[in-house]
Amino acid sequence: MKFHDPYAKGNTITRTIRIDEGYDDILKQESDRHGISVNQIMDQQIRRYVETYRFFEKTNAATLSASTLHAIMEELDDETIKRVSVELGKERPHELMLRRGIQPTYETSLWYIQEVLGDHSGWFNALISRRGEYENINLSHAYGYKWSLFLSGYLKELFEEVLEIKPEVTVLSASTNFSFKIRDIEKKWGTIRVQKDV
Repeated sequence: MKFHDPYAKGNTITRTIRIDEGYDDILKQESDRHGISVNQIMDQQIRRYVETYRFFEKTNAATLSASTLHAIMEELDDETIKRVSVELGKERPHELMLRRGIQPTYETSLWYIQEVLGDHSGWFNALISRRGEYENINLSHAYGYKWSLFLSGYLKELFEEVLEIKPEVTVLSASTNFSFKIRDIEKKWGTIRVQKDV
């Protein structure tokens, strides 16, 4: 499920740019390899820059491989991970949405989780679905149980403290799942979208 991009206006413009010929060769190769156009690759990268990368320019951010993150997390005990995740979760997601000019609502928070933390930052693959009276947010990853534990505390704080809705949380070795009663979401945030791609 995709959520409305708070930066997009829905109209496109044509812009001519100059790039090094070697870069163009690589873009064409990647285009063929993925079965998409060079224009689609450029659009994806521009979207990532607008939504995420430009906010890293003036911060000390590091990119870690899955094996490095997993090794670091394995050295921490569960109680430390829980404490740190809750401390960071109290303000960090809220602050990072406000820095982007986005007021945290249920919908914008799901967009932030799926696009910024998931697609752009590689924290997990987010699958958001409904079953009966419940909405589920499943975050699958390859970083081990302790990363699942971190995600549970970090995002539970966002849901409970900022959005004022309480999830049921399931922590597994390769995923964290948040489950909400739809009526609880709608009581706080009004009717949420019908499940559709935006």
